[in-house]
Amino acid sequence: IYQELRKKTGQKNISVHLREWPENKTKTINTDLLSGMSYIRSFASMAFMQRSENKIKVRQPLQKLSIKHFSKKPPVKYWNELAEILRDEVNVKEVVLDAMMGQDDPPIRLDMTITPALKEEGVIREFTRNIQEMRRELGLTPAQKAKLQIAGDAGHEEMILRWKKKIQKDTYLSQIRAGGKRIFRLEREIELEEKKLWIG
Repeated sequence: IYQELRKKTGQKNISVHLREWPENKTKTINTDLLSGMSYIRSFASMAFMQRSENKIKVRQPLQKLSIKHFSKKPPVKYWNELAEILRDEVNVKEVVLDAMMGQDDPPIRLDMTITPALKEEGVIREFTRNIQEMRRELGLTPAQKAKLQIAGDAGHEEMILRWKKKIQKDTYLSQIRAGGKRIFRLEREIELEEKKLWIG
């Protein structure tokens, strides 16, 4: 990005790393947003701690994060936007303000119930991460579509094919197929739910 800007703006420094840090000439700082971010970061840290204590990986989606809050007003300005950031950060389906939590309860409660649907989504996320790593190893750009082949447990093959469209979109694949002759530029064997799965 910098090299393109350099051509257009006539910057002399050949690297952005040789530039001085830009000054904030307006001297405006959104203190509401900064305090709001600090607020949700504290909840994210607590949620990660609860995940760690319960040995639940961050890639495993959970249903709900409840935050103890007794007022009818949002806890901070920009709450709706910040709650979305928190939801994505801690990988939950919803973030709720809970007035029913007791005074002695911790500030947050993470719902640790992993339903079959949430479990499946977590497995697909782990699978997708492996595909993205393999693309990087091959040096592929997003514009370069790849073909994917899998071989392993029939249940896993069926599950991956159920999520085929999303996986293809997220990992820039033109094709996903199960079985057949193994034709590949890169292969990997991974473990999903204690069962081996070959990827090419």
